[in-house]
Amino acid sequence: MMEMIDTELLYLGGFGAVLALIIMYMMMKDSEHSKKVGYLEHSIDRLHNQLYKSEEQLKTLRNKLELHEQNEQRPLGKKEIEAMVKQEVKTVLEPISNALSNTELSMKEFQSNIQNRFDHVENHVKQSVMMPEISSNDEEKIVSMYRNGFSIDDIAKHFRIGAGEVELIVKFSDLT
Repeated sequence: MMEMIDTELLYLGGFGAVLALIIMYMMMKDSEHSKKVGYLEHSIDRLHNQLYKSEEQLKTLRNKLELHEQNEQRPLGKKEIEAMVKQEVKTVLEPISNALSNTELSMKEFQSNIQNRFDHVENHVKQSVMMPEISSNDEEKIVSMYRNGFSIDDIAKHFRIGAGEVELIVKFSDLT
C-alpha cells in the first residue's frame, strides 16, 4: 500500500516537474516574442515618421511648384505638373512601400512561427498527459490486487486508468 502511494507521489512529482518546465519554456518564448513585437512596433513607428516627412516634402514640392508657376513666363502644362508630382511621390513613397512589404512579411513569418511553436507545445502536453495502455501482465496484477481486497478505485489510481476499465477487466476474469 505504501509503495502505491510512493509511486503516485513520484508520478505527481514528475508531472509537476514537466508542467513547471513547460511553463518556464512558454515564459521564455513569451519574452522572446515580446521583443520581436517591440521590434515590429519600432519599425511601424519609423514608417509613420517617414510618411509624415514625405507629406511635408510633398507640401514643400507643391509650394515650389506654385512659386515656379508664378515666376515662369509660361505656366506649366497639366502633363508637366502630373509628371513632376508622380516622380516626387514615387521617390517619397517607394521606400515606405518597401518597408511596409518587409514588415508585412516579417509579421506573417512571426505569426507562422508562433503557430508552429504553439502546435509543438500542445503536442508535447498531449503526449505527457496520455495514460498508459494496460498490458496482459497489468491485467493479471489488477485481478490479483482485486482478489487481495483492494477497491476498484484504489486499483484505478494505482494504474492511472478509469474505474470502469478496472471493473471491465475484473468482470472478464469472472471474479464478480
